[in-house]
Amino acid sequence: MRTRLIIILAILITSGLAAAQEKGVNLYLCTRPGWSHPVVPRINGYSTPTTCWVDDVLWGNDFYLNAHGRNNGDTPTPGGFDVTFYLDGQYTTMGYAPVTTNEFAVLNQGPFDPDYCGRHTVSAYVDALHSIAETNEDDNTWGGQFLWPSRYLSSTSGATVYPAPPLQDGGWDHCPDPELEPNCDGYYFDLPMAEWVAVSVRPLTQDSQYDIFLYDYNEDSSTFGFTNALEADGGLTGELSAMIVHQPYHAYPATTYNLAVINDGGNADYRIQGHQPQTLLHDVNFYEEFGPDQELGLWTFSLSPEEQGQKNILLVGDPQYSVRVGHIGSDYGYWDTSHYPGGGFPTNAWGEAFINVNITDNLQHAVVAFVGSNQISDTHQVRLKLIDALPNLLPSITLYWDHPITPTNYYSAPAALLPSTLWGDSTTTYLNYLQRNNSGADCGNFANILSLDGAPYPTILNFGGLDAFSTAKYQRTTPVSITGGRHTLSLMLDSGNSVEEVTESDNNYAAQYCWSPGRLPYGNVQTMPAPPLKDGGHNLAYPGVEMLDNCSSLRLAVEDPSGGDNWWRGMAVIPDAACDVDVKLFEQYTNSTESFATPLISSESETGLTDFVLVNMNQEPDHDVAFDAGFTRESGTGSFLAQALKSQFVASNPTGWYGGWVMIGGDIMQVKEFRLEPGLLAIKLDNTSGNGILGLTLFDTEARNVSLTSEEGKIAQSIAGGNGQDVTFTVQIPQTGYYSLAVWKRGADDLQKSINYRLCLYPGVTPVEEPPVSGTFLGEARPNPFNPCTTLSFTQAKAGHTRIALYDVRGLLVKVLCDEEFPAGRHEVIWQGVGEDGRHASSGVYVARMQCSGKVYSRRLTLVR
Repeated sequence: MRTRLIIILAILITSGLAAAQEKGVNLYLCTRPGWSHPVVPRINGYSTPTTCWVDDVLWGNDFYLNAHGRNNGDTPTPGGFDVTFYLDGQYTTMGYAPVTTNEFAVLNQGPFDPDYCGRHTVSAYVDALHSIAETNEDDNTWGGQFLWPSRYLSSTSGATVYPAPPLQDGGWDHCPDPELEPNCDGYYFDLPMAEWVAVSVRPLTQDSQYDIFLYDYNEDSSTFGFTNALEADGGLTGELSAMIVHQPYHAYPATTYNLAVINDGGNADYRIQGHQPQTLLHDVNFYEEFGPDQELGLWTFSLSPEEQGQKNILLVGDPQYSVRVGHIGSDYGYWDTSHYPGGGFPTNAWGEAFINVNITDNLQHAVVAFVGSNQISDTHQVRLKLIDALPNLLPSITLYWDHPITPTNYYSAPAALLPSTLWGDSTTTYLNYLQRNNSGADCGNFANILSLDGAPYPTILNFGGLDAFSTAKYQRTTPVSITGGRHTLSLMLDSGNSVEEVTESDNNYAAQYCWSPGRLPYGNVQTMPAPPLKDGGHNLAYPGVEMLDNCSSLRLAVEDPSGGDNWWRGMAVIPDAACDVDVKLFEQYTNSTESFATPLISSESETGLTDFVLVNMNQEPDHDVAFDAGFTRESGTGSFLAQALKSQFVASNPTGWYGGWVMIGGDIMQVKEFRLEPGLLAIKLDNTSGNGILGLTLFDTEARNVSLTSEEGKIAQSIAGGNGQDVTFTVQIPQTGYYSLAVWKRGADDLQKSINYRLCLYPGVTPVEEPPVSGTFLGEARPNPFNPCTTLSFTQAKAGHTRIALYDVRGLLVKVLCDEEFPAGRHEVIWQGVGEDGRHASSGVYVARMQCSGKVYSRRLTLVR
């Protein structure tokens, strides 16, 4: 009977075991008796299938990895299989387990020496290569977190560089425990007798972000260390992170702390350094050298009752580096670089920063200065000073106030909002500015200067002082008229330097605004006051702020071509003889900040000479689009004349003489339009009466925007050699189309002269009335010496290829004037005194060299600036 009971019991036990098993093969990691975890790191290689406990202390090198698991299926594995180990989610090694229907272990894999410290995730993956078919493939991983002893961080030694810390969540996808702490590199440091210590960390590239967390000290290898952070600094990408600890206000007084460096994205090495404080004395300059191995300074100070009160902490450094300075009160236990305001006050564009503090105790306070978003590549000195509070005047903004200087179309106290359109050439602009005393000391009387394009406008403004941390505004109650165009408004606070301030660098401000242009009907000539100096007032802008050229402006009227021609529109200017005014073509005005920004094309002649720009409406998708002409002044103070231009259609397939026409005194230029066919074309301007000097320019039908001084779209250009002389050139017309032939007065000396002229156009031959050809030669340059342009005439006995180039006295090429086929006859080329690079040539002697029919001809030219 007893035997039968034993047999029945054995059958029942066997049936129960069979029921617990799964059909087929199922591998998974699990803890067996004698093991502390399914995956165990150890500092020796003596683990066995029955004994494998994590050590109390794991050393950062020469450790071993072990894993234990089971086959929970009823079928043996058909062969051995891999067990792959990971450290912080990164592949480390692969071990192999034998064929099994029960337990397996992969032991003593290693040793490994990655110089580990801090918290790390250790995990394993059974059959990561998927060589075994299993009934459940989702339970093949296990991971856990363990602590390695922290590195000691000294506050007196220099900076040390280490490889990137592990990804904070590396290996977490293998861990069954949802309560995980970030993987990290771990450090510990002691608080010195000075009561303050700082630690700084910076990734060595701009694309990595490493945070630092402060913890109570714990070096246990279990998962209980590096938890419940006392303070965290979540730095920005590429920036330095820092932690400052103050001993007396620690909630649980201690002398040793853990610090975690956590990878929030990146793989760059990082630099870590401890910092001891230095003593900052009242009203004494302190100098500190920042460099690649020193990017943070820490100072402490305490003040006697007699010294306490409102103070300024002033830092002055190199403007090319962003340095921040922060004050840490005596009541702080911890402070990090993410603290308000933004991890400290940054230096401004002049390399200066200051803090207002009110000291009311004799306890220790701290000051920290550190490099912000840019790394230092060389030595950089900063100056730090603790002084009694002084005023600080600076341009400011407030609610309903767009900019420190804001023009408006209405008087709108207390607001000053910039309108989308500022109305130019009308008495509608109100000027407003706002100023602030941004320090803890009252400010006495002072005077300001408000300027337009560098000229005081409208007067010096006196103020009766500003209290500490208060603002005051100036809002003109009567409107003024400002010419259409782009202008610079600038402000100089305390222009007479009557107030001693904590820093003087931030008193000035400049900003640019755009006023809508007036309109000039085509053919009309208008006398204009000198436009603003193109850089007037720019010197008062903050360093690094992009300033565009100031300009006045007129609108080119919108007008469709009549009868399918008259496609060309433009603007020409002639300044007074001692003034240099250039003209630029812009898209039409859009708003009060972005207009007159990038010119479509510019014309930039010398003092007293003509400039013009043209737009070919035949090349514009919208023929009724408007354009604005902007006028800039390079030098001089005189007025200028502006003339709006529209082409006059003359003929299709012209042959022979056309005109005459007259340019009366005060006219600048005329634009004739011809419909030309491809081929060689000779053009002559016959100056029939008048002693002025005319220029002649032919522009291509495919050109969109052209000018006098730009080569873009220009087919040919020449200028008369003297008063009353004719102009001739021969060109190759590339294709059928509407071409612009501009006839223009040279400059101020010719402006008031009345000149009659006619034009001769002959396809394929030289113009009529040319003298007979007597040979091939290069004529004299006229004028010579010259400034800024001269004309070279040359004659060819027969048609052929001609190249004329200019060289300096060293034989270096300056400019190629022509390199093409010419018919027999007399021709002219003009040099505007500009080299191949588009820059004005300097004064000196140049050689013109003509190569034609296998011979070389030379002439000397003298340019006098």
